[in-house]
Amino acid sequence: MADARTAAKRQAWREGIDFDAPLAGQLPEPHMRPWQVAFLMGVAESSVYDSCKRFDAAMRMGDPAAAAREVPCVLFGTSHRIPTQAFLDWWYSAGQSTLRLLSQPAEQREAGAA
Repeated sequence: MADARTAAKRQAWREGIDFDAPLAGQLPEPHMRPWQVAFLMGVAESSVYDSCKRFDAAMRMGDPAAAAREVPCVLFGTSHRIPTQAFLDWWYSAGQSTLRLLSQPAEQREAGAA
């Protein structure tokens, strides 16, 4: 749990994001934090951590197709480093499409596959 000062900084960052503007100009740091990715994707922070772990496992197993479905991340022990440019590349290629598909009701997904 974040302390009050950290929570206030996070809230200010969230309020400063303009979803109508390009994300690249709003993410100046070389690495993103999982809570930022969770906010942008509209998912729980734990989902981002899980996706990062699946990305790392897929890359270690030499499966780039499986890795492409996950948030690009570099793991250092328990530290999750999400390179901003890698996230942006993923988000504008596979990320938004995958999230949109997964957020559809099952009936719509099945109808689209038929």
